[in-house]
Amino acid sequence: MLNLRILRRFRLLYRLNFNKKLHITQQRIGSSKSAKSKSSGNDTSTSRPSFEEINSRYAQKIVRLGELLNEAQQNYRNNNAKRLLEMRDLVSRIEKKACSANSRLVPIGSLSNSFVFDSSSDVDVCFFPLLARELRAEFNADFHQNLSFRERFMRIMFERIVGDEEIGGNDLNMDECMVLYRARVPILVIKYKNGLSVDVQFPSDSYQAMRNTNLVRHYAMADRRFGLVYMWLRTLFRSLGIMRSKEGLFSSYHILCLVAHFLQCTSGALSKTVLPVLIRSHAHLVGPDVDIDKVVEMLGQPVEGRTLQGWCSENRMNAGELAVRLIDYYANMDIFRCAISLDKGTLERKKQPSSENWLQIFDPYSKANVCKRRDAGDAFQHAINFVFHKMQDGLLLDSFPRFPEASEFMLKSEWTRWRFQKVKYRRDEANEGNKDSFLIAHLNNEDV
Repeated sequence: MLNLRILRRFRLLYRLNFNKKLHITQQRIGSSKSAKSKSSGNDTSTSRPSFEEINSRYAQKIVRLGELLNEAQQNYRNNNAKRLLEMRDLVSRIEKKACSANSRLVPIGSLSNSFVFDSSSDVDVCFFPLLARELRAEFNADFHQNLSFRERFMRIMFERIVGDEEIGGNDLNMDECMVLYRARVPILVIKYKNGLSVDVQFPSDSYQAMRNTNLVRHYAMADRRFGLVYMWLRTLFRSLGIMRSKEGLFSSYHILCLVAHFLQCTSGALSKTVLPVLIRSHAHLVGPDVDIDKVVEMLGQPVEGRTLQGWCSENRMNAGELAVRLIDYYANMDIFRCAISLDKGTLERKKQPSSENWLQIFDPYSKANVCKRRDAGDAFQHAINFVFHKMQDGLLLDSFPRFPEASEFMLKSEWTRWRFQKVKYRRDEANEGNKDSFLIAHLNNEDV
């Protein structure tokens, strides 16, 4: 009885403390009235004095950041247009060799949403049976429940790809080509000598990666600033050394979710949101119940130059201002008590308090945390605080895309748990001699 009473008191104190903390977090983010921004056409929204102080002291640098982002996006489009065509052509040729008339390969991730900003972007595709719903569900059930069938099926496809001189042969790095048939989401890894990797996923009947990609595409169509801020944060995280999906830190999809949440958040981030909460405003396009055949059809349409019907943001902030405001927002959010929910557009009480320093992000297609990285929360908090304090001194504002100031963070965090652990983790996994187990944790439906 005594232990039960103590437990009840602890739970009550936790709830009271959390509610107070969440209220303070939201109040700090969006309670104080802001002065009018000096930049012409800016959003005169509710904001914390810290952002206004940075904006007033370094207005020209923030304007310059917006210009740099616009210039970079145009340069990426011009420089990567040929690369995108080559990647799509490669997928088409692989599909012809490896698939029958009853199946196809559906591009997902950067190849589908056109967020290809550098040569590090891989080609991600999903195997999709062109069958009636019932037959497709039956095939998926057999594929995922019958290990011997799954291995045989995947190895046949693998041999067709690597044995073809046009799409494989001498151009492949065979030491890194793998058939990961035991992974939670089975994958064929086709690695080329030029560094390009083609990952063929075999998803379950939920097709979560395809739905995620469809959601991101509609965010991109809703407002072009989504792509600009994502490009900035992705480049920043890479410079800080925390965009390392295969080493237990952030993937592209995690960063996309962080940007989308900030731009659509209705709980104090911006008085006028840049993005809608798509799962509410356009459920017929991105809802979890949308027929997967319709999703595949939408993924096959070009995203460049398209806009989202029924949405026009009243927020007039440029991408540079939004980037700085994003750092201000996350620097004042208690990520260890709050969870990010894309389907509600608000902060929520953490669903799994015992997860300690895990950063929790929930998208509309899974009840599980999509950021299953034990040390991501700690790395995120250290990085955001570092950037926020540097911005207060006028640094990291107009140094995109090189971010030379990031070298200081790399040095300071050299012996942190999350930077040390990733090296140890890779060594331990390699010693186990199990390539499947090493890659399962890092290639399962993450970089979309």
